[in-house]
Amino acid sequence: MKKLTLFTLSVLFALCARSQVAANDPVKTGKRFYVGVSYLYMSIDQKLSSLSLHSEWYGEDYGTYDLSDEEIDEVNSIIDRSTAIHDINLEAGMSFIKNQDSKWHFNGKIFFGIAGNDSEVSNNATDTLEYSFNSGLSRPAFGLGLDAGYHFNDRWALSLRPIFMGTMGKNTDIVDNIGPDPVNVTENTDDQYFTYYEHVSLTADFTAGAFTISVGPGFYWISSKHQYTITRTNDLNGELMIDEITSITTGKSFIDGNVAIEWRIIDPLTFYAAAGIGSDLFIDTGLHYNF
Repeated sequence: MKKLTLFTLSVLFALCARSQVAANDPVKTGKRFYVGVSYLYMSIDQKLSSLSLHSEWYGEDYGTYDLSDEEIDEVNSIIDRSTAIHDINLEAGMSFIKNQDSKWHFNGKIFFGIAGNDSEVSNNATDTLEYSFNSGLSRPAFGLGLDAGYHFNDRWALSLRPIFMGTMGKNTDIVDNIGPDPVNVTENTDDQYFTYYEHVSLTADFTAGAFTISVGPGFYWISSKHQYTITRTNDLNGELMIDEITSITTGKSFIDGNVAIEWRIIDPLTFYAAAGIGSDLFIDTGLHYNF
């Protein structure tokens, strides 16, 4: 993780340095629409917000047990949870302000693609991995983003950029190191999840020639819901034991520092890369064709 962060910073700051020697006058292309591809990555430490356990053994329903706030705090004191999401998207966007001489800009985009979810639950008291869940890069992802700002002059602007994304699906690779392993029982596990993420950055933007560099604070929020089901079948009589664990987790932190670069490679093509760096890591990068 540290190597990835350092690499991202190195690339961004190298581009920032290059932009200082670019041409003085930014070029307005007058393009209103774009299509492109993007890659989004998030690595976030999380904490338990709620958990319930429902059991049905041998046809008898034992009801649902919800953890109390005190029990959740106790779990969070010894359990570390982390989630990493990879997201490859197609996206389309447009400018909602037609007047190219306006000091304001307001752009929007939608995107959809495929995502991979990788989650781990570790016990820091015993230094053991209790669970891991991996979906593979095959689950649907979707989202939208906005970019609104005011241009003080041809070089300086202030921008607000919220982005929302969601992904859902089924984890296909599950490791359970704490569940019992009874004799003469066949066990099957299933984990259905839904994760959504919001990130808002407020940046000062500086344009020099074909480059725009943005720096400022960011704020984010994530929520993940997992429905983990363990079905055990008695090999002797076929009777079932079903445990269903429903958990909701949120991020431990909510603020980061943001740096971004936008580079107009040629008139119709624009490359962008943005990173939110703090306790967690957020990277959004892509290539747009403007028309």
